[in-house]
Amino acid sequence: MELLPLTASQASAPSFAQQLYTPWGLLFCWLCIINVVTFFTFGADKLLSKLCLKHPKLRRIPEKNLLILSFVGGSLGALLGMLVWHHKTAHRVFRLGVPIMMLVQAALVALAYFR
Repeated sequence: MELLPLTASQASAPSFAQQLYTPWGLLFCWLCIINVVTFFTFGADKLLSKLCLKHPKLRRIPEKNLLILSFVGGSLGALLGMLVWHHKTAHRVFRLGVPIMMLVQAALVALAYFR
């Protein structure tokens, strides 16, 4: 018995799990995870900033760490964290840097995708 090759209309689409193990699927997973982590890190730092007024021994999350999270893909989470938690909105490096990072990251993904 001879097996005939499937045509495009007969082939089934790859499953969701199969798509996650492609480079684009892994990038999607990374961006989802890092943005959720960044969003809640901004919220945690906002909470710590309020608690530090009553408990001065508490340590806050360094701004450097917040910026690193934004730089490695969490810029959307950082921007949403700034808007939702009203945190770091007065700092120029966050107010300008995070949207610029987000635009650069989006441009890099678009460039790689449409190449």
